[in-house]
Amino acid sequence: MYFKINQNFFIFSTENIKVRYVNELILQSYKSMPEVIYGQEGFYFSEVRGDTIKIRLDEWLPFHQNVLHLFNGDKEINKIFFTQLRKNMQSYKKTVSRLDNISSKDKSTMAKSLLRCLEIFKRIHTYAVFNMILPSESIKNNLFNSKSPLKIDTFMVSLIESHRIMYRRAELKLLRQVDSPIFRKKVEHFIKNEYQFSRYIEWNFFDPLMVNPILLERILRKKAKKLSNERIDNELNILDKNQYTKIEYIYLELNKLSSLKEKDSKRIYRILTLLVNISTQEELRHILDTKVMYYMGLFLFEEKIDPVRTSLNEIIEILSAYSK
Repeated sequence: MYFKINQNFFIFSTENIKVRYVNELILQSYKSMPEVIYGQEGFYFSEVRGDTIKIRLDEWLPFHQNVLHLFNGDKEINKIFFTQLRKNMQSYKKTVSRLDNISSKDKSTMAKSLLRCLEIFKRIHTYAVFNMILPSESIKNNLFNSKSPLKIDTFMVSLIESHRIMYRRAELKLLRQVDSPIFRKKVEHFIKNEYQFSRYIEWNFFDPLMVNPILLERILRKKAKKLSNERIDNELNILDKNQYTKIEYIYLELNKLSSLKEKDSKRIYRILTLLVNISTQEELRHILDTKVMYYMGLFLFEEKIDPVRTSLNEIIEILSAYSK
């Protein structure tokens, strides 16, 4: 992904997103950034072509100005941002959680839930704009001056583990239990919960062989033979320590704010809280996105439809037909 600005437009491209319907959802999400993030009207003029969206500069600049105010610790904009963020993420989480309790054979209910997930997916991905904004040197320089002991990267830490670490942790625990009489049941639980975060099904090119408990059990047993229990325990301890150390450091740095003037302290606290929440929503968004794409991949696989090349409109038509 990349963006650029010319004399007339803000231009964003999804150049490396190869799944067609995901590419189209992300591009559409940028149209509604002001509405989703701040509760304001979306961009009036925008143009999507291929893997690019153009937004008129006279509309983009006021939105970007609000982003600057947000990162400067503006109390009112901060309040609006967090209200919108909580509402949007709770809605997405609630909708996606329903997918886990729907049988793939119940096509009508699954189709209705997937349609709803696509709507929220499109809204939630507006928050990906911060992936472009935060690397900006101007933003970084505005947050903390050169003499400040606080650094932006220190606070770009999620309060929940990444989906990759969740997957690895669950896999390691399974490798520790290959001799358990209920190992097969544990593998089935792993498939339903954490295996969706595996690199093997990246972007959910759904493959029934990779969610076959017999095959996966065989793969896990082979892995277990190559790792001693001591190595497994050591890696689990490292994962625990890494997450704890990052969060502990944040609290220690926040405690330093008590030595600052009250006005500066509150402003910086809002900025640091913002950074942590942006990082946390991104990890949660990745987890929920993966689940949506997993169930979408399953649905389309059973319909013998390629999820990579199928357009968003075609998918909506298919789901709509089943949801009637």
